Amino acid sequence: MLINIQILRAYAAIAVAFFHINMPGLSSGSFGVHVFFVISGFIIAHSFVVQPDRFFLRRIIRIVPAYWACTIGIFCIALIRPEWLNSTTANTGKLLKSLLFIPYLKENGLMQPVLNVGWTLNYEMFFYLAVSISLWIAGNRYAVALTCVMLAVILRTLPGLCASDVCSFYANPISYEFCYGMIAYYLWRKRWLERIPRQMWMVSCLLFALALPLIEARIELPFSFGTASAGLVFSAAMLERPFSSVWKKRFVAIGDASYLIYLIHMYVIELFNKIAIPIFPVLTLNALFGVSLCLGIIIAVSIVLHRFLEKPLLDWLKEKLVPRRQHIPAALAASGGC
Repeated sequence: MLINIQILRAYAAIAVAFFHINMPGLSSGSFGVHVFFVISGFIIAHSFVVQPDRFFLRRIIRIVPAYWACTIGIFCIALIRPEWLNSTTANTGKLLKSLLFIPYLKENGLMQPVLNVGWTLNYEMFFYLAVSISLWIAGNRYAVALTCVMLAVILRTLPGLCASDVCSFYANPISYEFCYGMIAYYLWRKRWLERIPRQMWMVSCLLFALALPLIEARIELPFSFGTASAGLVFSAAMLERPFSSVWKKRFVAIGDASYLIYLIHMYVIELFNKIAIPIFPVLTLNALFGVSLCLGIIIAVSIVLHRFLEKPLLDWLKEKLVPRRQHIPAALAASGGC
């Protein structure tokens, strides 16, 4: 496991949750999605280099169980207590599309599945498919280059091939950010820049981490969300060292639960708004105390769910469906897993 990448997952998840809390005068954090996309590309490249066997199955096991559980849970709420939800209805056809990662136009006019935040997972699955095709064609040696070329061609040609909402959705340049992550992994693995002093990478991490909210605030900077996120992920990977601290372990625990933080945070926020605040008005999300408490609940619930439900389930599914790990060359094993 790359410790610093897990810490960046925590950073991205908390940023997205903070954004959806929508604190007046300080609504920032949507950049976390871009960091997640770059991290996905980085981890996927690592996965098919170190463990190329059954790549697509491994990603399905990682993504699908929690997403399906949350999606079905929201559908049941829409069926039983629709007044609790803002733009989700109990439509069976849309449920099936959501479960199969097929984008569609929702009642609020956005390309969102039953679980609102699941729109990013439609891109994830599209990317996994592109990587799987690349692995099948060229093997893991050239999969990074082939995947990037395939995505570049698809993003350029889709708008001309069809004018549907689905084509427009997948033609979004945000898909390039997966490639940024794969390229960041490739450069990190080659170790071409490891002679640069550690202090320089620390400064680089700080600058890119600060640049992301500035870009979101529409301040003119010489790079985009994708390039800033790639710079942050690459710099964090270059800082990787085989030691940890109590604080690192805490952030890694949040990083481990970051997928659940992402999936459930909006609904914890809604419950907080509709149940906790009417009873205790002092907990308003217009103030720092209420925001901090809400974020703390989101993180705590996600860590508990990950530790006692998600992780045991994933371990069981991997044991049943994925063959035992084959021998890995020492040079690759030393880089850790993600």
